[in-house]
Amino acid sequence: MNPRTPSLRLAAALAAAAFVTVGCKRESAPPPQTMNFDQVAPALEQQMSGVAGDTRAQVDGAMAAIKDGNDPAALVQLESLAESGDLTPEQRRAAAESAMAVRTKLLEKATQGDSDAAAFLQMQRARK
Repeated sequence: MNPRTPSLRLAAALAAAAFVTVGCKRESAPPPQTMNFDQVAPALEQQMSGVAGDTRAQVDGAMAAIKDGNDPAALVQLESLAESGDLTPEQRRAAAESAMAVRTKLLEKATQGDSDAAAFLQMQRARK
């Protein structure tokens, strides 16, 4: 066995580790920010203006649910949108922030005694 073989293996391992560490600097989107419920519809309209097909149907469904005051349906649509692979990172972020705003509204309603909001949130927790 060549006496330099362990040194070469160690050097190769270190080089590979350095390459992986340096080469994997992927820019990630910042975490979602808090959005007021009143900002949800305008944010969705702005960020989702170019979507089509099934994604457009989900956006329209979420917007209709928000307009009709059907917060549980809006939350389901928005969470589904936030997980969609058909959106840009900015669009997914807008959907996630919108879902957080709707969830916050539902939590506030549940805290204030809205049994429907509390039941929906409990059902969602049980599913996850």
